[in-house]
Amino acid sequence: QHKKQQDPSILTQLRTIKKFDGQGDVEDWLEKVLEKFSEFQLTTSEQNDLIPELLNGKAFIWYMKAQEKMSTFALFAKNLLQHYE
Repeated sequence: QHKKQQDPSILTQLRTIKKFDGQGDVEDWLEKVLEKFSEFQLTTSEQNDLIPELLNGKAFIWYMKAQEKMSTFALFAKNLLQHYE
């Protein structure tokens, strides 16, 4: 079975959003990500699987250190906002 997150068109579209590196407006970035997720009708599991694809630099390292506490995309978003606002 072919999962949606492996669909190259979804990854290509997600790449139009600059990866979040801990700099810039986290709320604006998160809104853009959520718009893409909605556009592609991704399941919560698929959203969660894509988190590492959306981050780089310090934000990626922060996520890797704390990912056990963020079992869903909603928890990731909450923690991200608390950490970077």
